[in-house]
Amino acid sequence: MTAQVPDSMWWNGNPHSVVASTDKMIFNLTSYFTPLRPKMLSTGCYRGYIAKFALDKSSNLIIQHLLINSPDVCALINGIPPYCAYNPSKGVNGRSSSLSYDEVDLKIPIHGTVRICRNFIRSMYFHGGFQHFLCFENVVDLVFEKGALT
Repeated sequence: MTAQVPDSMWWNGNPHSVVASTDKMIFNLTSYFTPLRPKMLSTGCYRGYIAKFALDKSSNLIIQHLLINSPDVCALINGIPPYCAYNPSKGVNGRSSSLSYDEVDLKIPIHGTVRICRNFIRSMYFHGGFQHFLCFENVVDLVFEKGALT
C-alpha cells in the first residue's frame, strides 16, 4: 500500500495533518458527498477525496475545502459548486473527474477525539497508509461533542 495523503486542519495558525479519530466517520465522509461517488484519485488517495477541516465561529468542525474524484457525477455540496479541475483527465461524461470545492463549510457532527499533528519526522516515514502520530513532533487531541469543540 502507498502512503496516503492526509486530510488537514489549521490549528493555532499552523497546518496539521489529521491522523486519527475515535469517531471513524472522520475517515469515511462519503455519505456527506451524496450524490457524488468518490473513486480512487491516485495510489496516494484510495478514498477518492482529500478534505481540509476547520472550525467555524461557533467552534463546530467543518469541511472547509474538498478535492474529490467523482468521474460519473458532478453536484453541489452544501449548495456550493466545484470551482476548478485538479486533474485534466476527462471522465466518462467529458468533464474532469476531479472536482475542487472551496468554502464548503459543511458541518461534520462527530462525537469523540480527532488527533492532529504537525512537524513530520522524515526519518520515520512509512510507505503505507496514513502516517502514525508518533512520526510527528507536535500532537494535539481535539475533543468534539455533536461536532462542537469542547
